Amino acid sequence: MGILSVINQLVAWLEKAGVGALIDPAQGWEPSRRDALTMLYDVDLDAVRRAPPPVGKYQYWDVLFKRDIQVSLVAQFDAPFTEGLRTRYEALTQHANRSIGVLAMCDDTISSTYHPETVSTLGELTERAKLLGCDESLQEGLRRLRRGETPKRLKGRPIVVVLVCRRPYPLIGTTSSLEMLGYVLAPGWIDGDPACEAIPAGHRQAMSIRLLREVSGYTGPSESARWGLLGAGSLGSKIGMHMARCGLGPSEIHDNGVMEPHNFARHALCPSTPFAGKANGLSLETRLMGQVEVRSEVGNLLSMLAGVDGRAFDEGLAFVVNTTGSIAVREALAAALPSVRVPRVVEASLLARGELSLMTTEGEERNPSTMDLSCLSYRIMAERETVAAKVFSDADRALRIGQGCSSRTMVMSDATIASHAGPMTTHLSKRLSKMAREGEIVIWERGSGGLSLSADVVSVGQFLVINAENDSTTVRVSPAVVDQVRATIRGSRVEQGGILLGRFSDAANTFHVVDCLPAPPDSASGPNYFVLGTEGVRASVEAYEKRLQGALYCVGTWHSHPGSAKSSGVDRRTSEKMRDFDPLRPMAMLIVSETSDWSALRVDSWTAPES
Repeated sequence: MGILSVINQLVAWLEKAGVGALIDPAQGWEPSRRDALTMLYDVDLDAVRRAPPPVGKYQYWDVLFKRDIQVSLVAQFDAPFTEGLRTRYEALTQHANRSIGVLAMCDDTISSTYHPETVSTLGELTERAKLLGCDESLQEGLRRLRRGETPKRLKGRPIVVVLVCRRPYPLIGTTSSLEMLGYVLAPGWIDGDPACEAIPAGHRQAMSIRLLREVSGYTGPSESARWGLLGAGSLGSKIGMHMARCGLGPSEIHDNGVMEPHNFARHALCPSTPFAGKANGLSLETRLMGQVEVRSEVGNLLSMLAGVDGRAFDEGLAFVVNTTGSIAVREALAAALPSVRVPRVVEASLLARGELSLMTTEGEERNPSTMDLSCLSYRIMAERETVAAKVFSDADRALRIGQGCSSRTMVMSDATIASHAGPMTTHLSKRLSKMAREGEIVIWERGSGGLSLSADVVSVGQFLVINAENDSTTVRVSPAVVDQVRATIRGSRVEQGGILLGRFSDAANTFHVVDCLPAPPDSASGPNYFVLGTEGVRASVEAYEKRLQGALYCVGTWHSHPGSAKSSGVDRRTSEKMRDFDPLRPMAMLIVSETSDWSALRVDSWTAPES
């Protein structure tokens, strides 16, 4: 039964071969089979197909030099062109490794006959070019190279010839009918010797964004959104290079640091140039991945965000990824002037010596903001027992709020950082295709033994933004707190109140409220008044702050009004009493009406004496 199947298949093959029907048009044209190749060349085939030479014409390009069409020869399974061909052609020395390539475009000929690869000399190459309709362009290209001063510069050097022929239908796996057949001509080509050796060279797609995306399985839009990277340290460099290898590298990189010896233990860059700039080094590597436009910024990021030096982010960025681990940078991003053009901010950080990682993404119109999400993430992590034990432990307080990875005192392996950078990159690549309207918090936690990661994804709606009545302070309240307050006052016949928890940003002059405690039991309330009690308040607030190691703290109080949310004289007098609540921090008093109108007062715990 087996041998009969083989015979039947052979008969079918011979029948198709007899009528020239071995190639199935529905499947596509099968590229010429070229076995036992000793040379390879790489060229951006997509670039050739997008902008081929005119019909019957030719193009030159520099071998090993990058142009719109990139070419560099390599010896199969060997080092680059300079090494692979130096022993064969003496003129190719370490410092004189340039040659030239001729791209010969076919005329109107459609090459519908399949030919095996039999070319081994210049004479045979000329005959093959005639069959493919490339003869005139090839001969004209070679004649021009043999005139003037060119022969002196190319004497003793091989050249590359690529014939571009047109098939009757697209090649298998492509949408183009153009096929490229490459050859390396020995130095005798310059004398027109027909016996000059012509070595078939196999094509390899040159480094390009499209190639990297195809190999990486990227299925998003061909024109992906542009993004920027803030911080090119251990984590930032890995995310940047992971994205670049997907063909989605950053358009601009900001970091004013240099590569110090300890950085190489965990950095994506190799120690070829110690003490070189991180931003410049990473942008160079990204450009080598085929991404031409990469801007590197080595100036002070805080100065830029403050708008004092006239610099700004490029227009059209979808987002910037902040991997600096700096609270100052985070607050500066939240408080940046419009002229700086800060897009939506994604923040990525490592916590608890790599046991956890955190990524926050701002919502539309930067609400929730990166500061909102940072504060809310503390509350979320505190509510998860295993996470809280790692993040808010006394043993690792320096790491609890995402301090950066560049400190030599942070003991963490390269593999640990890479294990978090991978999922972060996957998440970012999806966000380049489509940004969600809401904000987002993602927490990755390493499993026991460090061999697995689990992800907790939390979608976050817009924060309520309230401008204080008595100064320029802003109060931003999380959706969860808004819902909790509304639930407390719903249906109540008396005023209600409670204690607010969160953080205050001096840089942005903003309160970020992400949690609240109920009013103490000795609070007094009626239809038109609310007096916050004191029983157990200090103990409950201190216990809360201790549990979160001070990441969140008391930022004020709230109470309801039966009518308007506008503050009253009683409210203002009551707010004065809040000065004693914390001698160092400012406080906020929020007032909410039954119709969900809000107002705010800022209360400073200390004021300068009048002179």
